[in-house]
Amino acid sequence: MSTLIKCNVIVKVVMTEEFRQRTLQEMEELLKKVKEAQQRIDFQSRVYLADLQKMDLQKAATFRRQWEEEREEREAFRRDMEQRMEKLRTIPAGEEFVFTTLEAYVEAKENEPLPIFSPPQIIVKDDKVIEIRR
Repeated sequence: MSTLIKCNVIVKVVMTEEFRQRTLQEMEELLKKVKEAQQRIDFQSRVYLADLQKMDLQKAATFRRQWEEEREEREAFRRDMEQRMEKLRTIPAGEEFVFTTLEAYVEAKENEPLPIFSPPQIIVKDDKVIEIRR
């Protein structure tokens, strides 16, 4: 007898130069979009804040705090992406690394280890699944 249960599945990627370059390019494009959005938000927020300060200083102070918190979150995201990019540059070609973890339904069978204690791993190389490990 068996049943399906929900558990985490680890996705590992075998590093190739093609994967490295494509992923770095995607990350750089994302960082560029985040930077452009930040510039637009900053400009609009400055204008809004100047108007708000003329009407209600308390609301202006609240808005400024929220704006600064959101700005710090975007800055933390940017720093995290830059660290990931640096790590991606240092992984040797051919080495496996954890790319992500997904939730999936897996089959739990009698007299076999419970999958949540030894989650399945999907190994990907050049966008193709090359192995499934249990």
